[in-house]
Amino acid sequence: LIKKKEGFYNNHKKKYPKNDFYIDFRIDTKNIDWFDYYQFNASSYDSFNDLTFKLQGYNETEVRKYSISKLGNIPSGKNILEIGSGTGRDSVLIDKLLKKNTNFFLLDASDKMLKICSEKLKNKNINKFFILADACFLPFQDESFDFIYSFVTLPAISNKKDFFNEINRVLKPGGKVVLGSEGILPSI
Repeated sequence: LIKKKEGFYNNHKKKYPKNDFYIDFRIDTKNIDWFDYYQFNASSYDSFNDLTFKLQGYNETEVRKYSISKLGNIPSGKNILEIGSGTGRDSVLIDKLLKKNTNFFLLDASDKMLKICSEKLKNKNINKFFILADACFLPFQDESFDFIYSFVTLPAISNKKDFFNEINRVLKPGGKVVLGSEGILPSI
């Protein structure tokens, strides 16, 4: 990417707008599954999201912490990507674990969800980059990330093959991927 005052450009002179908190790499939001749902429910999402966990008899925070623990130790200076960061329910827990000089990329298709996420994350020691993009078209170079985390994104992805191909493409050799979903019992 080439950074200019009015935004970012790729080598083909395509402009990607930037505002105060994110860079917009979305191609066409009409083709992003569940986009309208997340845009419409962003402001109330945190007030009802725990119901799925409660119905299954689980504590949401404990399930999320367990899922995040599967990342293991994340050393300083590494690159971590969270795909489908939403309102930051996992992001705030991950952020607390990260060491200084770590680059934390938070990606979501919904600008309204990502805005809420950015407001929750105040840790100044961690480099944070808020990215608007489709999870099936990740705007990163090959082998960019040491860790990739995604929780609850998979059910909203219609083209899972493209999703997994993109994860494989941007993951560094020997990198770690953790995927989870609230629709899958933690015991599984």
